[in-house]
Amino acid sequence: MKRLLAAAMLVVATTSLSTVGATVGAQAKFNVVCKAGVSGKGVSASRFIARRKARMVWRKQVVSLYGSKYANFSKAKVITFKGSKQNGKWRFRLFARPCKSLGFKTS
Repeated sequence: MKRLLAAAMLVVATTSLSTVGATVGAQAKFNVVCKAGVSGKGVSASRFIARRKARMVWRKQVVSLYGSKYANFSKAKVITFKGSKQNGKWRFRLFARPCKSLGFKTS
């Protein structure tokens, strides 16, 4: 009986949260400004480090071109990572359009 009640409560809580999230998501629209795409390259024996280096180079390029407000990778659009392993080293090339948020839309 306790398991059945716990399962029912979980379903109700999950349904309520997903409905609230959908409502908030539908209303919360951001004004976003994006700039032209920027690329970054990273090379390392480690796949993880090569990808991280590509992101670091991308960020430095964005800061020098557009300023630090555009350097947040999580807000970037059209993100493309291409990687390959040659001669025991990973080479990654990253392309992304840097964007920044201007806040919520009012209309």
